[in-house]
Amino acid sequence: FDDQTIFEVNGLFLSNTASIVDIGDGYTFRNPPMYNSPIDQTQRDALYETDAILQHYVDHPNTAPFISTKLIQHLVTSNPSPRYVKVVADAFRTGTYTSGGYTFGKGNYGDMEACVAAILLDREARSSTLDDDAISGRAREPLLKVMHMMRSMELSTESGAKREVDMIYLTSRGLGQESFNAPSVFSFFLSEYQPVGPALNKGVVAPETQLFDAPKLISFMNGLFSLPAFGLTDCQWWQGFGSDRARYWITDYPDGGYFDCG
Repeated sequence: FDDQTIFEVNGLFLSNTASIVDIGDGYTFRNPPMYNSPIDQTQRDALYETDAILQHYVDHPNTAPFISTKLIQHLVTSNPSPRYVKVVADAFRTGTYTSGGYTFGKGNYGDMEACVAAILLDREARSSTLDDDAISGRAREPLLKVMHMMRSMELSTESGAKREVDMIYLTSRGLGQESFNAPSVFSFFLSEYQPVGPALNKGVVAPETQLFDAPKLISFMNGLFSLPAFGLTDCQWWQGFGSDRARYWITDYPDGGYFDCG
């Protein structure tokens, strides 16, 4: 089939043409194909009911604080105060947030500009006093730790040309965050996870620490120690973050030679 193909559906002739939706500011996306017939009454009503229940979920009173809490946990702190959550939830509902004389958002329900601004500009996110609070902040998930390590080491190709890095072994060894292999639909760790010890005793959560079991911690440390010497290879440390075909000093071409472990 191609874009010139014509299909006949219940007596209607339909063109096999991609439908492009324009959302303004130069941004567009392709309208996904519809597998339920809008002509058959039963299938049509199923579409209406699906849209209705999804809209009900979006408008539910718990949606704004729920999404706000999750976003705060990923961006600022694992244990936001109720006041903090309310400020972000209000920005999510009203679609606007004002700080320092600047207003963010366009006034639409669920406006992410207003929501993210409320998260990052709130006093709980910017207070230096809270830096001394052991409960404030969040643990970095292992993948982010490795990415920060690579940035600090200024990982680059020989000529500065951009190219992808083989990270398949990196994510499966010592990180517990292999692509498309999360243990559940709720990602690699639960937002309400409480590790045994001080966090559990104080009644606070530390979601990212669900990945910090003993085997992964040992493998993670071995991988970090091997990075400066051998990079993204499995040289010396079998727990390293690479394979025998991956290199820290990345050549400009994918087949530009292998790193010599010797």
